[in-house]
Amino acid sequence: MQVKPFEAVTRPSRLSEAAAPGPDERHAKRLDFVVIGAAKCGTTTLFDLLRSHPDVWLPAAKEVPFLYDDTYSSDWASVRARWFAGAPTDLRWGTVTPQYLMDPDRVAPRLSECAPGAQLIAILRNPIDRALSHQRMARRLGEDMRPLEDALTEELNAMESASRQATASRTASVRLGEYARLLEPYLAWFGLDRLHVMFLEDLQASPIETVAALYRVLRIRDLSTTASVPHAHEGGDRYRWPALQAMRHNRLLQRGWHRVPTSFRDWAKPTIDGLERWNTVKSTPNLNPELRKRLADFYKPDVARLADLLGRQLPWSDW
Repeated sequence: MQVKPFEAVTRPSRLSEAAAPGPDERHAKRLDFVVIGAAKCGTTTLFDLLRSHPDVWLPAAKEVPFLYDDTYSSDWASVRARWFAGAPTDLRWGTVTPQYLMDPDRVAPRLSECAPGAQLIAILRNPIDRALSHQRMARRLGEDMRPLEDALTEELNAMESASRQATASRTASVRLGEYARLLEPYLAWFGLDRLHVMFLEDLQASPIETVAALYRVLRIRDLSTTASVPHAHEGGDRYRWPALQAMRHNRLLQRGWHRVPTSFRDWAKPTIDGLERWNTVKSTPNLNPELRKRLADFYKPDVARLADLLGRQLPWSDW
């Protein structure tokens, strides 16, 4: 298969004169690394693993998507004050924010602006399995109650037709598995040497070697032989207690939640996220073989492109 070579883009100036940092901020510590995704590929496992490392500082809450927000500005000082207040500057600062791979054209230049020296980490999994997991999450959250295979088939039909769209969507289960397409803007801004790509399948099959490689890239102590690798979070398409989850979407409770101090919300969010994981009924459904074959055919060009970009064989048996 002929694969189009990667083409770099001309990078604009990272900071305009108006947005240039002042003398004090110019020397302020910035992010050392960012886990950019992908969603439903083991980012929670990475968050738990890295947060327990003595050389790393992560915000207490996973998913701090300040670059993904429509209200984004290049005010790194305010981000630092909220999420990294009191963080020792001799530690490696980072975030785990899978939303960043959902809209790379917007986020990649912003990340280059606010953290030009950051090491990027991407963890990927078989895109067919990722699509199924993502759609199950959408069903569990009440965002898309169609039968799983119907939802995937309808999106696949749209992707294969002229109605295909390039905009990001939380429920774009199929499209968000086109990893090569999503990673290319980051490669254009940061280069391949600043992007470390991991695979969930490698983390499950060879955890010590995979974690050791991550530690080397982040330039932190290798604790791979003594650290416990957290088990990848298993998803599901329903909750044990739906009423408990419904409380998170109650408008009255949401108004009250946003009135409490930000520091309290940041402190409480990990507990709330953990409660949601406990409340999820774990299950692993099988996918219709014909639909899986269609998805494999759809992803085949992007998988070939990714293998070419990374210069390695991918650990996915569907190709």
